[in-house]
Amino acid sequence: WIKDNAAAFGGDPDLITLFGESAGGGSISIHLISPVTKGLVRRGIMQSGTMNAPWSYMSGERAEQIGKILIQDCGCNVSLLENSPRKVMDCM
Repeated sequence: WIKDNAAAFGGDPDLITLFGESAGGGSISIHLISPVTKGLVRRGIMQSGTMNAPWSYMSGERAEQIGKILIQDCGCNVSLLENSPRKVMDCM
């Protein structure tokens, strides 16, 4: 959308710069090396965060652990997650 509409806002669609702060900076660093966004963005400004920051990534196991804690903190039944994930989402 940005590339397609940059000119309408006075921008150059071939010189798009992304900006992100903290976790957003981590996202920008990933965009800059991703083959998916190749050719879409030219530069990135990363303020206080990169994909190499220890807080910007975690193992799948840790992400699952944190997700289950969130489910419980929302007062939902974590045991439904495997067979009825829709029920968990509706609860949350």
